[in-house]
Amino acid sequence: MSVLTPTRSTVVGPRYKWLVLSNTTIGVLLATINATSLMIALPVIFRGIHLNPLQASNFPYLLWIMMGYMLVSAAVVVTVGRIGDMFGRVKMYNLGFAWFTVGAILLSLVWSTGSSVPWSWSSCGCSRPSAERS
Repeated sequence: MSVLTPTRSTVVGPRYKWLVLSNTTIGVLLATINATSLMIALPVIFRGIHLNPLQASNFPYLLWIMMGYMLVSAAVVVTVGRIGDMFGRVKMYNLGFAWFTVGAILLSLVWSTGSSVPWSWSSCGCSRPSAERS
């Protein structure tokens, strides 16, 4: 019977547990903020599709929007979980954390409610449409 001796790469210091705890806590906080962002965006979504969200006949649209968001989120979680099993959970967690951070930074650069890609007009060499200038 052989005894496994810990190598330098398997021994973790006392600060590692705090790093893992803080990283996981920030991840849960970001997931919660991401989930509540749909609730904050609902008035703008309804305004964009020209529906009154307070009208009783429009309630199914509200449910479809919320359930569609949850369905896509659940499918992404399962898919990324499987990829994490194949390539390593820590790598996938850090990649997802970085992806979310970059996406949040890019979306913070949106100059109006009409566009979610602020660099699209400038990258093609075009000027912004006249409706967006005012």
